[in-house]
Amino acid sequence: MTGEDTSFPAALDRWTDADWSDFRERVEDGEGSCAAIDAVNRRLRRTAQKQTGARAEASQ
Repeated sequence: MTGEDTSFPAALDRWTDADWSDFRERVEDGEGSCAAIDAVNRRLRRTAQKQTGARAEASQ
């Protein structure tokens, strides 16, 4: 991401309302809370990597 601590629980401080909503929906659907946290964090990491990659390509 940006060199900040992205490990649990520090990463939860940057979760948006949409991230928390995604988490709650996953848990309500029967997914375990740890797995739901991991899934949301993976999505956030992938999004950040895509944004970083797009910026790198644009600067070339």
